[in-house]
Amino acid sequence: MFLPSELIQQANKFIAFNMARTRHRNVGKSRVQQVRVVDPYAGNDGLKVDRQLSHLQNSGGMVQITVTDSYAVNTQATDVAGNVTWSQVRLSDEFLSLAAQFNTFRIRSVRFDVYDLNPAAPAPGVFSTFHDEFTTGTQPVFSFNDVIDSADSQIVPPGTGKTSFTWMAHSTNERGYYDATPAVTSNGPDFGGLRYVLPAGTAATKYRIIVKAIVDFRGRR
Repeated sequence: MFLPSELIQQANKFIAFNMARTRHRNVGKSRVQQVRVVDPYAGNDGLKVDRQLSHLQNSGGMVQITVTDSYAVNTQATDVAGNVTWSQVRLSDEFLSLAAQFNTFRIRSVRFDVYDLNPAAPAPGVFSTFHDEFTTGTQPVFSFNDVIDSADSQIVPPGTGKTSFTWMAHSTNERGYYDATPAVTSNGPDFGGLRYVLPAGTAATKYRIIVKAIVDFRGRR
């Protein structure tokens, strides 16, 4: 049983607790709240477009596209060595079109599909992906041993449809953004792609490489 003095203390505590709750609610009500006026004709669609525009603004107007191109690989009287890399992707019409509208770019990944167009030609080529840092004007030249030493190297046999290879950006430099100006393709950055070596044979079109590169463009001019 509570004594009168204890009842008074309990009542005071109860009153103090309720006064604190009231002050807390009043403080919350007095805060300035961010209010967005909804266009009565646009409704929720207007809000969604606002969020989309805000995202574009915060992301620097980034646009991601697939750049597609194809390259023929011909046999010759001597061994043929070549690459299909960032440099070749930058020369495609799709890339050049967007490079004129954006400031920077990066290549996230590339899929290479290799088709044997001439199974009768006895020149089985070896292909593999590689990662390296160079410029468009200083592309490396690889030997047969260089290409075959790669973990994903394959000799594309005749008459088997296609053989696919994948290059993906991994390092900090490969994931960075670079100047997209078409005029700098002669000394622009390159971080690798597909390489190949074909043995000597009768001059003929042997392979067709279909390239699909995922490219990000950022910063409208």
